[in-house]
Amino acid sequence: MLCPLHGHGERLRWHEGRRRSGTEWHADPAVRFHASPTYVLRERHKNLIAGHDVLVDTLSGKAETHRLGHENSEDALSWNVFRALQEAGALRLATQALVATRPAEEPELYLWGHQLTARDVQPWGPWAPIRSACESTGFACTTDFVHPTRREATRCLKCYLARNLYRLLETPPLATT
Repeated sequence: MLCPLHGHGERLRWHEGRRRSGTEWHADPAVRFHASPTYVLRERHKNLIAGHDVLVDTLSGKAETHRLGHENSEDALSWNVFRALQEAGALRLATQALVATRPAEEPELYLWGHQLTARDVQPWGPWAPIRSACESTGFACTTDFVHPTRREATRCLKCYLARNLYRLLETPPLATT
């Protein structure tokens, strides 16, 4: 595969000689290209543009953190959009545009089972038993949503859980003995 980075052009070898594995790590930051075409960053935090000061605490208990380095990571997108909006003080405006509700104050932000404020991150207590129940089925589950009002938060959480339930129904967990 020819390196797609601007100013490069050298031929990259497939990792372990297998195209399915992507290329060998290349450049700085280290990146692996796939034929699909997509890429993966070795250092996943390089794919995140906001909230580096609270990132480590937020990832505690987060499932599949290795995927945050993928170009098409839904979780990286959630983090980049919602945390950047929070840092800019624009969650209220975004909530108004996305949910057609005018919150009286800046909404609370919950990502991956944690409540994020402008200054810190705390595990979100009410999510712990739900996550535990989901993970007992063999599936990792987390939550990412903005909480403009209790009703809207419940709706967002239901949508997220419904999506995970749909995935569970598509691919039931293997029975363990």
